[in-house]
Amino acid sequence: MPQLPTFEQQDYENFFKKQIYLIAKLFTYFMEHPAT
Repeated sequence: MPQLPTFEQQDYENFFKKQIYLIAKLFTYFMEHPAT
């Protein structure tokens, strides 16, 4: 398995959590503002 010089495990986990948070916020927004 090759080493990733700029992507450490902690950075990847933080990035992943931010992605989930943003997706959840968007999902909540669309649930509260349904397109008619």
